Amino acid sequence: MSRVRIFGPLIAIFLSGCFPGTSNSVPEISLLGVSILQSAAPHASCAEWNQAGALTDGDYLLTLSGGTVTVFCFSMTSSPAEYLTFTKSPSTGFPNSNYTYAASPPAGGWRKSYSRARFYPATLEIDGSDATFSTESCTTPPCSNPYHAAAYAQAAGCGAENGTGNIDLAGFSFTADPAQFAQNGAGPYNCTATGSSANTVVDLTGNGGCGWIQPSAGNGRLQLMWIP
Repeated sequence: MSRVRIFGPLIAIFLSGCFPGTSNSVPEISLLGVSILQSAAPHASCAEWNQAGALTDGDYLLTLSGGTVTVFCFSMTSSPAEYLTFTKSPSTGFPNSNYTYAASPPAGGWRKSYSRARFYPATLEIDGSDATFSTESCTTPPCSNPYHAAAYAQAAGCGAENGTGNIDLAGFSFTADPAQFAQNGAGPYNCTATGSSANTVVDLTGNGGCGWIQPSAGNGRLQLMWIP
């Protein structure tokens, strides 16, 4: 942080580094007691913010090829990682937004609700296997079957009922193409991905014996695209 103060003929210049715990490093100039915040240099990752002196977990603006996005930077003192914080999720009063439900016979199953999802800004991908900011509940024990552990952007079922899921990108400048999904598992059927609201919302169903639907990319990640 650079601070310049003018007191009549006396000019005092105070130079200091970024204070630990601050969320970013923004130069400040104070003229006659009036502070002016200068624009921070653009950063494309939480690691870049960290290298600029940011040490606090929180919301940061990333400037990427194609646009800007606010992400939640997590673990800033050790291994900075980006997460998208969903506007609509069970934690914000939308129980059918940004969740996955893996059904199992005879009824019930395992439900995961996501308030944030792991995001890779360089590729615009979401890693659905990261459940750091999720909560889960088992509606009908036993819940140890691996097919119950459906990730974000998946829906799984084992015959008695369809698994379901939802992706809701409200508040972001991203879409998710439903065509990127494919069925998988044992005897999959009723596997669908249906987009709405210009593909900012995708609803999923999946079933089989046991089968599921998920992004077809080799790494299983959900590919996002900028809204044109």
